Amino acid sequence: MHLIQAMENELDFSLNLRTKLKDALRNMTPGYLVKKRDYYYWRKKVNGVMVEKYLGPDEDNPTVVRLKRKKYFQTVLKILDNNIKAMDKFLAEYQPYDPISVAESLGYAYQIPSDDIFSFMDFINPKKWEDDFTKSTMFQEGLTMTTDRGDKVRSKSEVIIANALFAHNIPFQYEPRITLGNRWVSPDFKLLITRNGKIVIWEHCGMMDDPEYFERAIRKLADYLQNGYTLWDDLIFTFDDKNHNIDSGFITRIIETCLM
Repeated sequence: MHLIQAMENELDFSLNLRTKLKDALRNMTPGYLVKKRDYYYWRKKVNGVMVEKYLGPDEDNPTVVRLKRKKYFQTVLKILDNNIKAMDKFLAEYQPYDPISVAESLGYAYQIPSDDIFSFMDFINPKKWEDDFTKSTMFQEGLTMTTDRGDKVRSKSEVIIANALFAHNIPFQYEPRITLGNRWVSPDFKLLITRNGKIVIWEHCGMMDDPEYFERAIRKLADYLQNGYTLWDDLIFTFDDKNHNIDSGFITRIIETCLM
């Protein structure tokens, strides 16, 4: 669904830009530009006869600038026309694949339990994965914020991260217990990348202007790295201060760059 939404957004953008370029081209200088050695010439066929006008060597000559802009717009317009046709065809023919909906479309004899659907394809059932974990019970009184998915979390920053993950359909567990080396830890988020079954840990360090908290955060990062995790691969660390000035756009860029 994100693919379809992205394609529809790109199509809208391309159609709007195409309209602007066509409107601009209607009022642009006729003819085209030729350069011989270091000199520019304007050319246009008039009544079957090629007319040429010397423009000189000046890059900033207004006619030279206008004709360059015209050629650029014409080239972009060709690309947009091709892309719009390709996107229209894609949106008309693309059929999203969802394991549950495919199973539901089968006849009575082929009804499949939901757990079996995912096992047939060697996939993890994301909903079952989200629900099937051991959650940390530490400091439950600090869970005062509610996310769009209904999770209770500790800060506005974690709400932003959880809501962004939920909006991008990325399954996550909040504060699960996992082993790190020879001990238990509870990362802020444990994510499942459904296309390949990869697990990613996301830690958000929210009070980096506190010296003691800063030291603990750096030690935490070092622990993950020393136990085989790779930053921006299966480990994400984000940072904030006690004022929670986290940028939701930055969180979205991390998700779209590292997780999609």
